[in-house]
Amino acid sequence: MNHSAADAATFPLPLPAGRPLWYVPSLSDLLFAALIFWLILFTNSGSPNGLLSDAATGFHIRTGERILDTGSLPYQDPFSFSKPGQTWYAWEWLADLLFAAIFQMGGLKWIVVLSAATLAGCCWLTLRAMVRAGANALAAIFVLHAVIGAGSVHFLARPHIFTILFLTIAFGLLWWDQPGSRRIWWLMPLTAVWVNLHGGFAGLLVTLAVLSVGSVLEGQYRRAGRWGGLLGGCLAASLVNPYGYHLHVHMADYLRADWIRKMVQEFQAPVLETASGVYFECLLFAGLAAAARLAWQGNWSWALLVAAWGHASLLSVRHVPIFAALVAPPVALMLSDAMGWFAERDGRKSVAAMLQAIGREHAPNVLRMSAMIPALLLTLLASDAGLSYPADFPEGKFPVAMIAKHRTLIEQSRLFTLDAWGDYLVYRHYPRQQVFFDGRTDYYGRRMSEEYLALVNGGPGWRQTLHKYGVNAVMLSTASPLTQSLALEPGWQLVDTQDAVALYRLSRKPSGGASAR
Repeated sequence: MNHSAADAATFPLPLPAGRPLWYVPSLSDLLFAALIFWLILFTNSGSPNGLLSDAATGFHIRTGERILDTGSLPYQDPFSFSKPGQTWYAWEWLADLLFAAIFQMGGLKWIVVLSAATLAGCCWLTLRAMVRAGANALAAIFVLHAVIGAGSVHFLARPHIFTILFLTIAFGLLWWDQPGSRRIWWLMPLTAVWVNLHGGFAGLLVTLAVLSVGSVLEGQYRRAGRWGGLLGGCLAASLVNPYGYHLHVHMADYLRADWIRKMVQEFQAPVLETASGVYFECLLFAGLAAAARLAWQGNWSWALLVAAWGHASLLSVRHVPIFAALVAPPVALMLSDAMGWFAERDGRKSVAAMLQAIGREHAPNVLRMSAMIPALLLTLLASDAGLSYPADFPEGKFPVAMIAKHRTLIEQSRLFTLDAWGDYLVYRHYPRQQVFFDGRTDYYGRRMSEEYLALVNGGPGWRQTLHKYGVNAVMLSTASPLTQSLALEPGWQLVDTQDAVALYRLSRKPSGGASAR
């Protein structure tokens, strides 16, 4: 199917009439859907462990278990000895509950399966959106490969997977919104659920605001009012959370904090010298071309949205999967146009013409959406066959062996360690142990975050800070400036080194002036 500038005004194309959305999937449909699941499962580090590369997953599990045990949401911090009992809110409480329930059913294995299935569902919806837009099925599969490759940089078993899923759904509903249609209003109850799962619901509000502005530029004032009204409805629905507007205030403060963006890795720009970075770079340039094409067609709403999410993805890796899902349909349509041009130039018997025919033939099956559901169910039922799911977080990321070997010492100490390792300790030892610092940078605040970084880097005043918080054990990389300083510090004893990790303990209090130096 070839789309030229002349018929571009019809983009996005309507779903062909008379085609059922639900059907009994064929074996090839099931295999293809299962392939997406397995690709997601192994796309990070070549094993299911890749989805557990961030121990914040464990923190969410323990938070959810605490809610289940107490029957109430926490309003005071139970996890740290550096800020014990201070006011703290579990903003993502519903995701915490879900993770805890899944964990109690099947351990980390089912956390990984849930996350992979959710991300696979996002990819399936993206594939359908590409074909529904009029893209050749083979072109859509090719672009989907880039979408997965780029998005894998933030494929983790954490609550943000629900934001990726819900925004993918929202993009689809908004692409094909028609005057008088009621489907987009389902985004309001979706937001009411979303706000309790993850703070990424703000991405929907930004999306609606950009689309409204774009509609005004197009002179589509009625559509601008429609999307503006939806924006107001979704904003109101986002107040359906235990904290009301305080959640929005917290998010605004969080997003305005430059020091958090500089400190937290996922808020930093993508690294292009990686496999996922190469995929992202390709999608970025293709997305910019698609935005220019949309603008030339007069579709300023979506041109501005692609540009906005492209800018956001350049600033933060956490936005890359969202940008990839958004630009996939217009990019796939451009690729399909190129295929059609080559097929027309080279004739009906050319390779390009045969590929175009194959893709067109399989497009109807892609538009049917039920294949993913039974495929995933079958995959889950057979998920033990020949596959070793993780029983713990990956040792390459966390000092699993060191913590297991010196469990008693570590549990009984006021331990200073990396924030990511603090998340893992919450998972392993809570409630027997509290930590100095974990991944909740917003909770600890700027001053304490700066103290944490100064300790990690062995900066001025590290002795005073350790003394201030009563730290009597340190576990860091052997290359850390602090561990190298402790090797020369009276009163500190090296307990063990293993896998480039050093564990120190305070064997005696330093003499009078030592802690004040």
